[in-house]
Amino acid sequence: MGTGPLSFSWHRGGSGTLLSTGPLLELRHVGHNDSGHYQCRVSNGDTVAESVLLNVTVLVPVANATITPSPPALQVCSGDPLTLRCSVQVGSAPVTFTWLHDGHELARGPLLELGAVHVGHSGTYQCVATNQLGQDGHRVFRALSPELALEVTPQGTTGHHWNTVAVNVGRTLLYLLLLLVVIGGCHCCHHRGLTLTPGDRPSSRRACACAVQTARGFSASRSTQCLTAWFGAIFKLIRQRVFSLCRLYLRDNGRIPRLFR
Repeated sequence: MGTGPLSFSWHRGGSGTLLSTGPLLELRHVGHNDSGHYQCRVSNGDTVAESVLLNVTVLVPVANATITPSPPALQVCSGDPLTLRCSVQVGSAPVTFTWLHDGHELARGPLLELGAVHVGHSGTYQCVATNQLGQDGHRVFRALSPELALEVTPQGTTGHHWNTVAVNVGRTLLYLLLLLVVIGGCHCCHHRGLTLTPGDRPSSRRACACAVQTARGFSASRSTQCLTAWFGAIFKLIRQRVFSLCRLYLRDNGRIPRLFR
């Protein structure tokens, strides 16, 4: 009760910051930041009366659920540890989390500890964040995270690729070394006055067949022709081996350029 004209002012948290004047305080588009304690002050010019603090809690539905992997890589090897964390940008507590693997419920809680992963862990993961609002909790809100695709590579697959490449490279170098030895022999025969004649046409398995026979004179054209055939065969062998290695490695990794198809 009071006499004379009355003035009203609204304050928050016991501070002196003025929110509004008048007997009514209207908050529009309330959010989580509007939660707190509110107080009304009334004055008739001579005295001031303050209301008790009113605690206002704004319940916010969950929104923007996301998954964070640890470690962050989405391509892991079999046996590596992996943990997934689900979080929401906004949402009043309590918030519950449910994990889905390829659309099927897998576990509950904000953390999904997969431990030492294996190929069976590959697939898509999602988390569903849920909170219940209202006095009786009859209003249920859900937020579904984007899909996270996980790929688990079998242990030793990468090493197997590199071992295969290393073995094939070693074989290629051995073949080239043998060819260089034969070319050196042809070159020695050339300087000793022997005639080198080309044999069969070079192929993928047989580089060049040179028949060495004794001759008094020296045929430069035949020697040059034979050496040219040898070098052509070497180039062809190198190209075939390199293409073969590239096709093997790129095919197993699922990326075959058009050049090798």
